[in-house]
Amino acid sequence: MCGVNDKQIVDQGRLEILEALLAAIDRRSEVSSVVAASQDADTAARAVQDLLGVSAASAVEVLNMQWRRLAGDDRKRMEDDRDATRQRLAAG
Repeated sequence: MCGVNDKQIVDQGRLEILEALLAAIDRRSEVSSVVAASQDADTAARAVQDLLGVSAASAVEVLNMQWRRLAGDDRKRMEDDRDATRQRLAAG
């Protein structure tokens, strides 16, 4: 069973990824451009990392994101999840 600190660590990681995905959606044209200009997946991940100012793990999640995430209802679910995760972290 996870302790409180373990749950907070999981929530912090989840929040980081959700924020990266939402930033990628907001900047989808720029993300698409740097990915298309990259020679390989590692270079693309580093370019996304630099562009969005996110961790390497979050950049990989952005690269693995499905295009359906651009749909309004998926974005809304991610925003709701992000907000709920922030509230859990704030409550400690």
